[in-house]
Amino acid sequence: MFRRTTSIVGHPRLVELFLWLVLVLKAELTFGGIPVDQPPDLLIRQGVEAVKKGAYQQAVRILTQAVGQLTVSPVAVFYLAEAYMHLDQPGNAIPHYQRLVQSQPDAVQAHYGLASAYRELEQYPLAVESYQQAVSLSLEARLPNELPILKNRYSSTDILQDLGVAFSQLKQYQSAIQSFQRAISLDSGKPAPYYNLGLVYFKRGKLELAITSFQQAVDLEPNYADAYNGLGETYLKQSKLKLATQAFQQSANIDPDQLSPYYGLGQIYSKQGKHQQAVEAYQQVIRIQPDYSDAHYNLARTYLKLGLREKATEIMSYFEDLRRTDPLLRQAQLWVKQHPDDPRGYHNLGLVYEARRLYDRAIEFYQHALALSPDLAATCYNLGLVYSRLDQPTEAIDAYRRAIQLDGQLAIGHNNLALLLIATEPNQALKHAQQAVRLKPKNANYLDTLAEIYYHLKRYREAKQAVDQAVALDSEQTTYQKRQDKIQQAIAQSQK
Repeated sequence: MFRRTTSIVGHPRLVELFLWLVLVLKAELTFGGIPVDQPPDLLIRQGVEAVKKGAYQQAVRILTQAVGQLTVSPVAVFYLAEAYMHLDQPGNAIPHYQRLVQSQPDAVQAHYGLASAYRELEQYPLAVESYQQAVSLSLEARLPNELPILKNRYSSTDILQDLGVAFSQLKQYQSAIQSFQRAISLDSGKPAPYYNLGLVYFKRGKLELAITSFQQAVDLEPNYADAYNGLGETYLKQSKLKLATQAFQQSANIDPDQLSPYYGLGQIYSKQGKHQQAVEAYQQVIRIQPDYSDAHYNLARTYLKLGLREKATEIMSYFEDLRRTDPLLRQAQLWVKQHPDDPRGYHNLGLVYEARRLYDRAIEFYQHALALSPDLAATCYNLGLVYSRLDQPTEAIDAYRRAIQLDGQLAIGHNNLALLLIATEPNQALKHAQQAVRLKPKNANYLDTLAEIYYHLKRYREAKQAVDQAVALDSEQTTYQKRQDKIQQAIAQSQK
C-alpha cells in the first residue's frame, strides 16, 4: 500500500506551539464579528496541549469552543482540523481546512491538510488539486511576514511524494512518476519517493526499474519493511523465488506484525510444493488480519492440494462471505469517515462485520451507533443477535428487551427473546412468543417457537396446534416435522 510521508519518514504532525503564537500575532480570522486584539489564548493553549498529548476528543471539545467565538484564531481552526484527522474523521476536518484556506490562502499546511483529508476519503481528484496548490506555494519565495509554518513542518519533497501517491490512486502513472522524480530531485536522501516509485513501476510491469527503486529505498533506510515487501513481490513476479524469500523474510524480521511478508511466503511455498509451510504462512496472515479474504482463498486451495477437502470447503465458504462483503466494508468505512456523527454508518459497519463473523467488531460498532442515538431498535436487535452467537445470553436478553421497548412491533425481537427465556423465565417466554405470532401469524418459525415453549410447559395440545400450523405453512422444514413427532409422542405418552 502507499503510505503517507508522515508515517514513513517520521515528520511530526504538529507545529511547535511557539510558531503558532507568532502566527496569532500576525493573523486573525473574523467571521461575522468585530476583530479583537487577542485570540482566546487559554482555549487555544489547552486545545493545542490536548492534541500534543493525544487527547483528541478533549481537543475537539476545547477548540470547538474557540472556533465558535466571534473572532477566530487560525490556530484553533487548524488544530481542530488536525484533531479530527487524528480521530480518523476527515469529513469533519475538511470544513475547517477549507475555512483556513479561504482566510489564509498562502498557508501551505492548510492546503496540505485539506489534500490529506480528501485522500483519506478517496476523493483523489480533489486531493491532487490541493496537493498541487501546496506544492506551488511551498516552492515560492516567502515574505518574512507571511505564515512561517511549512519550512518547519513539511518540505516540498514530502508534498510531491504525497501528490504522486494521489496520482497513482487515479492510475495516472506517468504523472505519479514525474511527481516522485521531482521529489527525489529536491532531496535524494528520503526513501519514501523511491518506494512509491517502485510501486508504480511494478504496476506498469517495469520490474527491473521497480527493483532498482525498492533497492534505493532500502539502501537509504535498511529497516524499511515495505520496501523489502516490494522487492519480494517483484522477485516473485519474476519467479526468482530464492531472492523473493530472502526479501520477505527480511521484512518479517523487521516488522513481524505485518501480513504482507507472510502472504508472499505462502505464495512462494505453494509454488515450491511446500504445502504445509504455505498453510502455516497463510494462517499467520489470518492471525494478523482475520478477515483478509485473499489469504482465506489461498488457504482453501492449499488444503485441497493436501487432500483436506472438508477444511477447504469450510474455509472457501468463509472466503465467499468475505469477498461478498469486501466492497460493502469499504463503503461503510468511507461513510463513517465522511459522516462520523451519523449513527447509521456505525450500524452498517456492525452489519458488515457481523456478516464477516467478526462479532467483537460488530458489537463495537453497534454500541457506537447506540451511543450516538440510543433509540435505534434495529441496532439493539442486531446487538442481541451477535451476543446470542457469542453465547452471551444475559447480554442478548438485555439487548432484545431494549429493542422491543423501542419498537413493540418488532416480532423477531419478541421471538428471539422468547427462545432465550425458555429455561429461566418460561412464562415470560410464552408471552413474547405469543406476541410474535400475533404480530406475524403466518410466520412458521414463530409458530415453531411457540410450540417449543408450550412443549416445555407440558401444554402439549396447544403445542400441537402451533406446530401443525408451522408445518402447514412450511411442509419442507424437517425441524418442524421432528418437533411435530416429538409433541405427538408426548401426547400419546400422557394418555397412557
